[in-house]
Amino acid sequence: MLQDKLISYSKIFLVGVVVGILTRLTDLLPAGGLWAFESIATLFGFWIVSVTVLVRYSSSHKNAGLNVLLYMVGMTISFYVSQYVLGQFWSKFDNGGFKTSLCITYLVLSGICGIGGYVLYFWNQENKLRSVLLALPVSALLAEGTATLIYFLEHKTYLFQVLFDWISALILGILFYKKSSNKAIYFLVMLVVAVIIYAVIYGPFLNI
Repeated sequence: MLQDKLISYSKIFLVGVVVGILTRLTDLLPAGGLWAFESIATLFGFWIVSVTVLVRYSSSHKNAGLNVLLYMVGMTISFYVSQYVLGQFWSKFDNGGFKTSLCITYLVLSGICGIGGYVLYFWNQENKLRSVLLALPVSALLAEGTATLIYFLEHKTYLFQVLFDWISALILGILFYKKSSNKAIYFLVMLVVAVIIYAVIYGPFLNI
């Protein structure tokens, strides 16, 4: 269980820094292809799962919010700083200098994710929102998994992301189903929100 202590928050931030660098380094992998491993940095499945794990093992609302915030801030800063630094040595990383606007955008989104982490912690308590909140990360994974599956069938790429999203959705779906207090609400929210997320986000961006 993650604790409300400086050393714990420091470790979470450092984990975010390492994850940001590692995902940036996926640019060294061949772009596209059957597996398209670089999709872990550009799509949301990995971030959904990692944030879900942080919230699940946090010790309080405050702890969950700060853990998610620090993780995402560490990841964002290292992701764009490493791109800039590596771009000085490898043209593969040189995309026109430091991406200030994108970095600021994702730092703002990190703050929003921190608020989301604070709210999602309610799923660790017995309340009326528990089943609804438990369904949300599974819904997001189902939406992305559906979009990438359709894209894979048409273009024969993103297989890694397809497998990651569906396996993660299956595992979290089963675990959260067992934790939900109202199974019917859990299933209903999971399906409805998945359709909404797919229609609003993934369909347009993946052009499918």
